[in-house]
Amino acid sequence: MEKEIKTKQDESLKVIIGLLIVGLVLIGISTWLGRERFKTKVKTVPITEIQLKEDSTPVIMKDIENIKLPNLDEEFKEIDQDLNSL
Repeated sequence: MEKEIKTKQDESLKVIIGLLIVGLVLIGISTWLGRERFKTKVKTVPITEIQLKEDSTPVIMKDIENIKLPNLDEEFKEIDQDLNSL
């Protein structure tokens, strides 16, 4: 009687282990196939060159000369008068 119980337990243990192995194999295969199916395709865009302004010293100096700065003495003249009247 004990021998039959051990034999049945051994058989059921083998069946459970076999089912687990089959399940793991199926999960692995489905994961591998799913990854292959859902790979994203990346579109490549050709790179075009951008034409930049010339960055030589004469061009930079010309740009600096074209900057219009206000005359600070004229701007603060009125403020100085107000301060002096205090």
